[in-house]
Formats: sequence, C-alpha cells, structure tokens
Amino acid sequence: SFLQNLYNRGFEGKHLKLVVMDGSAGLKAACELVFPQAKIQRCWFHKLQNVSNYCKKKYREDCIHQARKARRIYKAKDQTQALKEFKAWKKAWQRSCPKAVHCLEKDLEQMLTFLDCPKSHRIRVRTTHVIERTFREARRRIRVFSCFTNTKSSERILFAIFDYLNHRWKAKPLKRFTQFN
Repeated sequence: SFLQNLYNRGFEGKHLKLVVMDGSAGLKAACELVFPQAKIQRCWFHKLQNVSNYCKKKYREDCIHQARKARRIYKAKDQTQALKEFKAWKKAWQRSCPKAVHCLEKDLEQMLTFLDCPKSHRIRVRTTHVIERTFREARRRIRVFSCFTNTKSSERILFAIFDYLNHRWKAKPLKRFTQFN
C-alpha cells in the first residue's frame, strides 16, 4: 500500500532504475507490481547474515571466515568476475553447508544487479545501510524534540533532516554519512 500510495500521489517511477531492499518477499512483490521496470538489488549485508544462519554450529567459525571470502563476489569489477568468485566460494562450501550456498545462489542475480551501475554508485547501492543510516539519523534528531503539534510539523522536521543529509552526502559521500566503507 505504501508503494501504491506513492504511485497514486504522482511518483510513477518512470525513471526509477533500481530498488535496493532486504529480503522481504512482500516488498519485492510490491515493487515488481508497482514499478515493474525497476531492477531489484538485494542487500549484501542482510544476505550474508542469512547465509551464516544456515551454517551448522560446527562450521560457524569457518562460516564467518567464508562470509568474509564471499565479499570477493561483491567486490568484483564486473558480472563475469563476480560469477567466477561465486563459483569458487560455492565449491568451497557446497559439501559442508549446502543450505548456506543455496541461500546465496537462489538470489544471486538480484545480489549482482548493482554491478550494472556506474562504479562510483556501487558501494552505495549494494546494501540498504545508507537508507537505514538515514532513518537512524532521523530518529536520533527527532528524539531531542519533546513532541510535534501536528503532522505538518513532523513532515517539516523530517524534510529538514533529509535535506541536510542529502547535502552532506553530496559533499562527502559515504565517509561521514554511513558507518562503514
């Protein structure tokens, strides 16, 4: 309903090329319905957390190490190299943690969508952290205010926060805007 509401209020998404999201099946289905032209990029951070959840306890320590090795997949320069890195990672883990391998493999296409973006954008769109950081910053700043008198005052403060973050992001992309590199 949120996406449909955006569409109904005029955001038709004609130029929308990419939607970055976690693994929510409902959100994925809604995006495909409301904005069918947009490609989907699944969040690497959340996916690697899910992958590690499928590792047996006796492999848990090794799984953390292998999750680090899986970073080679998303740090690849292009789709071809990423697929090569995935195949190497899969070969190392297929026997001991087949469910973990399947967890990544079934969504691999949507995990690598960001590689179609310009290199300067890739670090920003391969995870949902930039979005999550924005909302954490909004919550942090809103807490200092004791209350809002109405919806309009809430919208004004949120707009001010998002506008500030947009300018900050433009001036210093990622370094101070996010908590990771």
